[in-house]
Parts: sequence; structure tokens; C-alpha cells
Amino acid sequence: MSEALQPDFEQLLRRALSPVDPPDDLRARVESTLQELTDVAVDELEAWEIGAMRDPRNWPTLARPVAAAAIGVTAGTALVA
Repeated sequence: MSEALQPDFEQLLRRALSPVDPPDDLRARVESTLQELTDVAVDELEAWEIGAMRDPRNWPTLARPVAAAAIGVTAGTALVA
């Protein structure tokens, strides 16, 4: 085969694997989504009564809002840092 018919693999790889910049509004969207998740988790935790938390049968349903709050705080902290 001649040189003209062989593809330049390095050039093809450079084009295929070139970095892609995220959208400009990505940071604002992520922050607003995390804030909404945190607000929902706080609202759900506030709705719980102390008596309901003392009952061990309710503990599995408590895990979801606590996990959401923890994830929101962790992600928000990582985003700001």
C-alpha cells in the first residue's frame, strides 16, 4: 500500500479524544440541584417527630433523607473547594 492510502492513526486519535469543555451554566445547574436536594432533605427531616425516631421500625425510612442531606453537603463542599 502506498503512504497516501494509509490513515494517520495518531491524528485520528487526537481528533477523537480531544477534550470537551462543559457547558458554561453547568456549575450553576449543579449548585441549584444540590441546594434543592438539601432543602428537600431538610424539610423531610423536620417533618419527623421525635417519637417516631425513637421507634426502631421507622429507622429504615429515616436513612433516605439523612443520606440525601449527607450527599448534598458533601457534593456542595466539594464543588466549592
